[in-house]
Amino acid sequence: AGKKIELKADGSVTAAGNVAIGETIAEAKLHIGGTSYSQPLLYLSTTLNASTTSDIALSGNAVIRSENAIQFAANTGGKFTWNIGGSDNKAGLSGAGEVASIQADGSSTFIGTITAGGFNIEALPPLS
Repeated sequence: AGKKIELKADGSVTAAGNVAIGETIAEAKLHIGGTSYSQPLLYLSTTLNASTTSDIALSGNAVIRSENAIQFAANTGGKFTWNIGGSDNKAGLSGAGEVASIQADGSSTFIGTITAGGFNIEALPPLS
């Protein structure tokens, strides 16, 4: 008890199973830190199809939280979408339907009911 395995000078695995990368103390199951921001702290890359495979899978009542701000960025021409549905959090977009998106030009699409200031706005898919 109380022993740890050193990975290298800036990382460790604690006896409790917490892993620190770029930090001396792991304050969570995986604690990644750094002082150089010329590169991302975490880089995920895959050639798999997003329709069938997830890059990050969350289970249960997972929460993403920030002390200051959460920012998302997509390269030129990209879009940010919210999809709901499906039954397997590791299966990418399989079985999920898009409920909102923001395109690179700033235009937005919402499907469902939007509530703002006590008013309900019904947002439906475009007619074909």
